Parts: sequence; structure tokens; C-alpha cells
Amino acid sequence: MLDYEPQLSGRRRQVFRMKYFDGLTHQEIGQKLGIARRVVGTYLERAHQLLGKLMSGRKRRQRGLTSKSRAMKR
Repeated sequence: MLDYEPQLSGRRRQVFRMKYFDGLTHQEIGQKLGIARRVVGTYLERAHQLLGKLMSGRKRRQRGLTSKSRAMKR
């Protein structure tokens, strides 16, 4: 997942880093950034959605390459 973290934009990346690299709570992040705790949750939810899509796309590509490699060996 951390391979894809740089692909997050601005505030999403900032909130993601504060949560998972700095270990801050939603409340602490909100206080530091001047945003509501609920908004912190929204940023994290959207970051997780994007990261999930990126990771699933990578898995599909890897499976496709593996299948093609096997077919070529036959």
C-alpha cells in the first residue's frame, strides 16, 4: 500500500501520513489541520478507496502477465 501513497493528492496524502506514519488520531489530525474529525474520516475513506483501486489494478496486471507467460511456455 505504501508504494501507492505518493499518488494521493494534497490533503488526502497529508491526512494519510499523519494517521499512518505519525500515528495521530482523527481528533488530533483535525485539530492540527483546523478541520472537523468527520472530514478527517472522509479524507481517509477516499484515500483507502483510491489505494484499493490502484492495488487491485496491479494484481490484475500481474495475473495477466503470469497467464501470458504460462501460455508462451507451452
